[in-house]
Amino acid sequence: MKKHIIVVLIFCFMCFGGTVREVSAANSGTCGPSATWELDGGVLTISGSGAVTERPWHYKYTQIWEVEIGDEITEIPDSAFEGALMDRISIGSKLEKIGSQAFEATYLTEITIPESVKEIGEEAFLYCGLLQKVTLPKEVKRICEGTFSSCTKLTDINLEHICQIDKNAFYDCDRLERVSFGSSLERISPKAFDECDRLKEVTFMGGKPNVHEKAFAWALALRKIVNHSESNIPVPPCDEIIWKQDKKKVKKVSPGKTAKGIGKKYKLSYTGVDKKLFGTLPKSYRFYEKTSLPVSVKTKGRIQYYWLYDKWRWTDGLMGLCGDLKLTPCWMKYQFIKKSDTKTVLRVNLGAQSLTSMHLDLRYSEHKDMKKSKRAYCRDLDGDIVLKKLKKGKTYYIQFRAEDFDIDIHTKWSGKIVYKNR
Repeated sequence: MKKHIIVVLIFCFMCFGGTVREVSAANSGTCGPSATWELDGGVLTISGSGAVTERPWHYKYTQIWEVEIGDEITEIPDSAFEGALMDRISIGSKLEKIGSQAFEATYLTEITIPESVKEIGEEAFLYCGLLQKVTLPKEVKRICEGTFSSCTKLTDINLEHICQIDKNAFYDCDRLERVSFGSSLERISPKAFDECDRLKEVTFMGGKPNVHEKAFAWALALRKIVNHSESNIPVPPCDEIIWKQDKKKVKKVSPGKTAKGIGKKYKLSYTGVDKKLFGTLPKSYRFYEKTSLPVSVKTKGRIQYYWLYDKWRWTDGLMGLCGDLKLTPCWMKYQFIKKSDTKTVLRVNLGAQSLTSMHLDLRYSEHKDMKKSKRAYCRDLDGDIVLKKLKKGKTYYIQFRAEDFDIDIHTKWSGKIVYKNR
């Protein structure tokens, strides 16, 4: 009997002992000539010295929550942490180079890059959609192509020591509102700040930079360029915005001057509007400048939540539109049909204004601020939506929005409809 037990133990050790060692090895090892790594409890620690040349942890990206890079590490490779769930990082004081796409699509919210770093590769922070603040070292002189592209929450970055900014470096950074360039700036490439939708002001502090005429293409909110440099700075090429310097139209901002842009003005007219409900409506608007339109006007059994123009196109604001417009309020009728103490059907109807590519997204809550809200959907803009798990005697607040399948956009949340579950 004892022999059988010993044989079984030896067999198990032979079969599974190697596996145990392999699992242990899979969480640590070498990643460069003199560099090692270890993943423990979601923390990836890179130790040793010199360049990291491999990324053996790449198949464990969903397990990496934090990265610690040792003081003697000098270089991290391309795609080093691409796609990792990491939201925190500490970097040693001797790192000199960050590879291309090193932090692509990670969950970092801010990062301080040490003064030792001299080079940051292309698309290093591409698609870091939560990144809000970046502290760059003074030794980094070039922002490579796509480095911060689609960092849609980036608001804080100092570029005053940068010499060169490449194509798409800040593409779609639509939370940037102001940027300032120092006297060391030499060149800004085309589309460097393309589609930075909220960029309002740009300042050139000095030097003699070569700024491409499309450097700020589609930065449609840009309205002020301050030029303390020795160069003529081109204004963005948009026919819908008129730029003036000293009250004269310009296409370039002269040295020592400031130019301001203003959107072209267009007329607004309306059909199907009850003045008692809507009050005074704007008669005009300017391109890509905020003009308020009333939404969520309510009457008994119906609510207005967006506007139609060109008979079928819909909008809940005028940003991005141009030309004279005739607007029609779009109404939705609604009716509550109680099924039980815990379940009520909300019947909605958009009638002839219904758009086939759209559906209704609804949320409801016991709280006015819509905390802990529940969601429900209607595949069309006409139909029944079931409100479940209601509490008898409670008041519920309901909001909805229309979504367009074809172009993947939606209206803002409507005003609140109040339902008392008696």
